[in-house]
Amino acid sequence: MLTKCNMKPMLLPAQLQQTTMSEELFSHPGFSKLCEALSVFNPFEVLGLETYELRHTKTLAWLLDPKGSHNLGTAFIERFLQGLPAGVAGHGPANLDEARVFSELPVRNKTLMLGEASSPEVAEATEKDSSKRIDVYVQVDSTFFLAIEAKIGANEHGDQLQHYREAVQKQAGGSASATTLLLYLTLDGAAPAQQAESDAWTAISWSDHVLAPLLAMLQAGPQAGDCAGQRGPNVMHFLSDYLRTLQKVTGSRDFAPRVLAEDLLKEEDYEGPIGSMLKTFHGQNAEAKARLELQLKGVKGGLEAAQLLQAVESDLRGRVCDRLASQIVRDDWVRIGSRAKKQQRQSAASTKIDFVTPTMAKLMGTIKPRFFFRLDIRRANTIELKLFYEDPQCAEDNETLPSPQRELMTWPVAEGKEEWAALTGKNWNLGQKVPKDGIGQKMALMTFGGAPKTIVRPHPEPKDIEQVQDWLAKVVRFVDRKIDAMSGAAPA
Repeated sequence: MLTKCNMKPMLLPAQLQQTTMSEELFSHPGFSKLCEALSVFNPFEVLGLETYELRHTKTLAWLLDPKGSHNLGTAFIERFLQGLPAGVAGHGPANLDEARVFSELPVRNKTLMLGEASSPEVAEATEKDSSKRIDVYVQVDSTFFLAIEAKIGANEHGDQLQHYREAVQKQAGGSASATTLLLYLTLDGAAPAQQAESDAWTAISWSDHVLAPLLAMLQAGPQAGDCAGQRGPNVMHFLSDYLRTLQKVTGSRDFAPRVLAEDLLKEEDYEGPIGSMLKTFHGQNAEAKARLELQLKGVKGGLEAAQLLQAVESDLRGRVCDRLASQIVRDDWVRIGSRAKKQQRQSAASTKIDFVTPTMAKLMGTIKPRFFFRLDIRRANTIELKLFYEDPQCAEDNETLPSPQRELMTWPVAEGKEEWAALTGKNWNLGQKVPKDGIGQKMALMTFGGAPKTIVRPHPEPKDIEQVQDWLAKVVRFVDRKIDAMSGAAPA
């Protein structure tokens, strides 16, 4: 007859190792302090609204409204307008207290539906299609018109910016005396992806242009004329909670738990419990990740602390890579891609920059070139350079490629093989398949500066940067010479 006993199930070696790691993690003083800092009650977090774009835009519209139930009067909207980038800052009219503010304003046939803003039918229609509404719209009489398109992580889609711009301009009536402001609000302050609209819309960020004026207003305390006596504790609690939420979402250094996380990552290495936790989340073992998450959820603030450490790790490493990229990518190299501003893409693992040299640009132009360099700056201390090019067989049947391009695409690296080998070592990988039926040549891989001693390495030393600069210039110069030789040998 079988009886119940108190024996614990036998753990496999991997499970035993992870259990030991989690025990060390939970007893780590720094991790415990971070968990405690993240355990403060915040209704936005409880409701899961931290990154819910619609809730942020509605809160912003409420703050901008002089007649809002916050009883701040014009205190926030004045600071908001004064803090805008040069050229558009301080353009608010004297009678801001008469401003009409709309959230999720419907747009139909490039016309602002001001009279239907609160219509249930319109609200239901626009709820299903966000491309038909302006996130925040402010108008003062017929003299001031402000539209804000806000994003939390996403990009604009379709021709919505053009649609909104034309609707606002139509509402303004082309009056020379009217002020029209079009603001594109994102987490990083990036310009619109659509080049045609990037000049019309002013790029601003949640951190510099929403969080900053809100913080300044709260720190300044009650001001004359802002109905301060009517605010009440509920409003102040709400504003404090929203301020903390913005600090967390924007990665502000004013967010106390982030400061703790940064200090931990700059002190710890990957051999300790915090490093082991991060390596588990970076790995491919889904079962190990699930077990670790379950263990973290058993500790108050544990999972939130782990998620913050991952986000801060990625951000800090990204900053090192961005600074390194700005120092090794020459000004005369033309960056290509969807955003003309920087042409670099971030991921959890690296910063990628696509570019062509002046020689390549002269041969192919810069709009969807047949081949280009991709610089992949890894988060630790590795840089990889690839030459991406389209497979000639992928070209349309009725399209004839110029001879130099066709020759380079099947380049066997016969001439100059010894020089090329010295530059690329054993990392030459001709014919590596890449997305969209292309071919990628893994040209060279460089490790610099030695292994990092902490989870987030400091910025590389000048001598390490010079080494990378010299190596990259030699590789690119070699390819340029090859292109020149091909251009001279075979007419386009």
